[in-house]
Amino acid sequence: MNLTQLWSPDPSGKPQLHKLDGSDNFANQIYNEIFVRQCYKQVPVGKHDVVLDVGANIGVYAFWAISQGASLVDSIEADPANHFCLLENIKLYNVVHLIKPVCAAMTDHNGTVTLYRNTHEGGHT
Repeated sequence: MNLTQLWSPDPSGKPQLHKLDGSDNFANQIYNEIFVRQCYKQVPVGKHDVVLDVGANIGVYAFWAISQGASLVDSIEADPANHFCLLENIKLYNVVHLIKPVCAAMTDHNGTVTLYRNTHEGGHT
């Protein structure tokens, strides 16, 4: 999968489209972590696997899983700003049939939880 740009939120949650050009921004950092440094290479994803991505953020791991042959990625992201960027990235690369986004939190109990946004870095809650 040839990613050239990604949507990611700035620290205030505003979405921004970033070129993947090595700049020091969140989109480039997470792309480099997953695609360049291959931090998930020890987690095997094979052809036709279905992957559950909890804490999907802007979707970079989902794109990596698809590039490894996964047939479907269920991407769960609780932060609305990250989820919006996840949706935009899915549309940008036309993988709506491969990545199924859900805006929800996963916890060990039913109910409502408070989500705290990191105001110093984009993309982290």
